[in-house]
Amino acid sequence: MTRAFSFTVFVVTAIGCDPPNNPDPYDLDFNIPRTESFTESLLDYGIYTEPIAALQPAEGVIPYELSSQLFTDYASKQRLMKIPEGRLIASTDATSLEFPEGSILAKTFYYPSDMGDTDSPNRVIETRLLVKTEGLWNVATYLWNDDQTDATL
Repeated sequence: MTRAFSFTVFVVTAIGCDPPNNPDPYDLDFNIPRTESFTESLLDYGIYTEPIAALQPAEGVIPYELSSQLFTDYASKQRLMKIPEGRLIASTDATSLEFPEGSILAKTFYYPSDMGDTDSPNRVIETRLLVKTEGLWNVATYLWNDDQTDATL
């Protein structure tokens, strides 16, 4: 009985986790509708000024913080929003916000290169983007290169 149950769970798990004929290289686990074709380079979004490893937001990019942050293995996080010029975030009620088309939310994870020296340069690990296109939020993760000059899908 136990062997049959284990085999059934394995087969169902193996078959259920394999997305059938999914052509989207960015969506390997779930069938998530996408309305944004992400570029290969984070530089294309104009979130940071050069050198981007300094994590200095570009003009018009607004830093924000959450009132309750999650622990992420001692990583520091920078959160930014970029709202299209001339557009505003609307408040639909006391607890909801409606971002305009083309809005970008970014979250970047980084560590000091020397954990014993908080003034040491940052070692940037990844940046996650949420881009609102055609009414949907699209998600992509960019991994930073060793030279800290760019991040790519």
